[in-house]
Amino acid sequence: MQTVTVKGMDEVLKKLNKLAQWSEKDAANLRAIDKRVGEVYNVSLRANIKDSPVDIKVYRGGEKRQTIKRGTLRRSIKTFVKRGRTFAGPKSTKSRTKTNRQNGWFANIVEQGQGFGPSRSRGIFERSQKATQQRMVQLQTRLLRKEYERYMK
Repeated sequence: MQTVTVKGMDEVLKKLNKLAQWSEKDAANLRAIDKRVGEVYNVSLRANIKDSPVDIKVYRGGEKRQTIKRGTLRRSIKTFVKRGRTFAGPKSTKSRTKTNRQNGWFANIVEQGQGFGPSRSRGIFERSQKATQQRMVQLQTRLLRKEYERYMK
């Protein structure tokens, strides 16, 4: 029976083990990269959303439920982590207040062009996504390569 000895195999295995733990040990830096990439989309959205000229009053069952201040949709656009995944766009939250200045729960209504008067921002989320997707992929690739080289030293 013959045995084969490979020189440097220990070093290769050590590098592979380090690479396998990259997402766990360098999670904060990887999350920061995701947030930076998501901000490309957010900047495009904020620049293109047109605010309502007046505050919007939401009624349900004949009674006033909430007042949406002008600029709320633009202010609700954030990059956030939910269940370990990074998201970019309007963030909606459960609100107990009658006036909420950063809640994007009505973003889908605006995207479809339904309600709230003339649809000045109809389709803005989809158009912004198409316009920024290539830039986001390139930025993410460049930043991950840089982080990989730093981590694997």
